[in-house]
Amino acid sequence: MLQGLGINTMPIVAGCIAIDKGAIWEYFPKCDVLCPHCTMIMKLRDHALRILKRSGGEKDYVRIPRFQCNNESCPVKVIRVLPEELTPYKHYTTPTIEDALDDKLDEEETRTEDGTFSPSAKAVSCWHKWISKNETFINGFLKSVGFRYLGYGVELLKSTLHILEKLRAAGPGWLSIIQRIIYSSGSRLTP
Repeated sequence: MLQGLGINTMPIVAGCIAIDKGAIWEYFPKCDVLCPHCTMIMKLRDHALRILKRSGGEKDYVRIPRFQCNNESCPVKVIRVLPEELTPYKHYTTPTIEDALDDKLDEEETRTEDGTFSPSAKAVSCWHKWISKNETFINGFLKSVGFRYLGYGVELLKSTLHILEKLRAAGPGWLSIIQRIIYSSGSRLTP
């Protein structure tokens, strides 16, 4: 966060188009990117290189677009727009992390050529701690979105409903949904 302003300069998560540029994939958002603070349309500044890992140790290098706010009075200057396939501050793909959290990783699929496992048991343990640490925030945030924007009553806010559990039970894609809602609103999960 920008000090004293409460402005989040974290990445936002959006639908992106991937373009194969040889050894590196380059991502572009499917629509205009709005500044999370002043809501002006941002312009493409450049791309940042990032590692993307899949289960089994497969690595790709991807170029993530960085956008700049043109509003000189806006405290947000540059943001990264991550495709839904990536999780902020994690090298592994979102589906890999989601499968690990749901205990659906296939042991054969995660074995690397040298006989080790990727992701490692330590990485998976860290992801479980990460989601557990953020669970209360996620549930509260999603309830707030339901109340504010989807027209649900105050009963939703007071309920003991665990929206995260419901999303996870609904099947694949739950982590992308959570990230898109939280990060694109200008908020964030604790890394």
